[in-house]
Amino acid sequence: MIYKKWIVAIKRDEGPEFQVGKSTEVCSKHFRSSDFIPSVASGRSLLRDSAVPSVFAFSKKKKERKPPKPRASPQVRSQNPVLGPGVLGDEPMHSPGEVEAAPVGLEEPTGLNSSLEGENARLAETIKQKNNEIARLRDECCQIKEQLVAAKGIIGQLGLEKASLSCQLAAERERTAPFTVERFKERRRHAILHWAAKLQPLQETSGLLEPR
Repeated sequence: MIYKKWIVAIKRDEGPEFQVGKSTEVCSKHFRSSDFIPSVASGRSLLRDSAVPSVFAFSKKKKERKPPKPRASPQVRSQNPVLGPGVLGDEPMHSPGEVEAAPVGLEEPTGLNSSLEGENARLAETIKQKNNEIARLRDECCQIKEQLVAAKGIIGQLGLEKASLSCQLAAERERTAPFTVERFKERRRHAILHWAAKLQPLQETSGLLEPR
């Protein structure tokens, strides 16, 4: 009977100072998680019909045995050479009850994770090299622009010097050219045109002043 099991479990018999009634309760801390019904819709903790309190300060907690490591199949075991006592060195031997389980959450990285880490490192290095190349090209562009501005200034200065030399050369040719009839006629024609241009405004003015 479940009632007697509970009385035995709590190690307390009924008497004048302890009477079991409808309002008598046992704290949920004295039950294991396996004693409760999982996934209850109401969210309340409901005990199984066969649940018996078993967690008390006077009860010694049983040490849970760790799960054994997975053993290799006979085929894999046959491929590995048998190691003698001298090969094992000072590595401690464990009995079947002392086999340690691998810690949860500390699994070795898979080959895919290692591949992704290597790819990320390679891409980061490539981006760094490209950024350095862009910075170098920007510096070269600035230097080329400065050289272009300086070259334009030199070209302008050379143009002025060329024009000045051309004028000097024309004047020198004019000064050293031999006197000829054609040259005299050309100078005379230029002089006539020069003075005619100056006299034309005077003639127009005098025509306006004459009485009609």
